Amino acid sequence: MGAVGIPSTATLGLLAPSVNVQEARARARESEAQREGKRERSRLSRDSCERRYRQQFAEAVFRFLDFAPDNRELARQIADGTAAQATVVSSGRVGRTTRLKLEEKAELAARAYIRHRHTGFEDNLMEQGVSEVDDSTYREAKAEAHREIEAFLRKHRSDSSCFSGPDVLDT
Repeated sequence: MGAVGIPSTATLGLLAPSVNVQEARARARESEAQREGKRERSRLSRDSCERRYRQQFAEAVFRFLDFAPDNRELARQIADGTAAQATVVSSGRVGRTTRLKLEEKAELAARAYIRHRHTGFEDNLMEQGVSEVDDSTYREAKAEAHREIEAFLRKHRSDSSCFSGPDVLDT
């Protein structure tokens, strides 16, 4: 219940001169246009920030890959694909977490991208039957993919890459 004895869904009318009502409606329309303009500016600003972040993420992935000059085009494709996949707003993917530094997120996302597109990981899971994959089978497939990722990175990296070795992030 709203006011005494009046249901909260009831509409109360007020008697006002029509000029005042028209002015109030005009101000409301003007205010709506202003609010819509502000929403549009905010959307454009968010889109701009997201584009910058995606570009920064792609550059971090590209640096992590550290591919040899002959493989730079492939590195760019992987970096751009990884950024597009990992940075989707509200996706819960590693590119959106605030708990890791950009470089850590980029490495984890690049490894996942490579795992799904440049190793036999998905084929291994499909051979097992998607509905039949248990935790042990999944872990074995992922461990095999991890070895394939390391081989893929060694094959395409510069000889002087600072990202090779045992201290890379575990995926």
